[in-house]
Amino acid sequence: IYTERSIELVVAQLAVLKAGAAFIPLNPKTPAKRLRLIFEETKASLCLTKKKFYNKLQHYIDEKKTNIFTKLVCIDNLDPSIIDNINYSCNTSSEN
Repeated sequence: IYTERSIELVVAQLAVLKAGAAFIPLNPKTPAKRLRLIFEETKASLCLTKKKFYNKLQHYIDEKKTNIFTKLVCIDNLDPSIIDNINYSCNTSSEN
């Protein structure tokens, strides 16, 4: 889930867990290089984000330039049926 701390983040987290899946919370302030690394290591099949972050995130994980094959979905108009196959991974960093 790629969004700032907000009520939408909490709702998205609960929706993912209710669907029996899991998530990696991603902060939009995270550097692009770190985001690419997270996506490459986790092999996440789906990333929930807001419309305002969609283009920025799409640029970071462009599959023509990287080995990242993650589908981006805007939570602004989310269809609950797409959450069926979210992969769980936990990625931590010692960076603050």
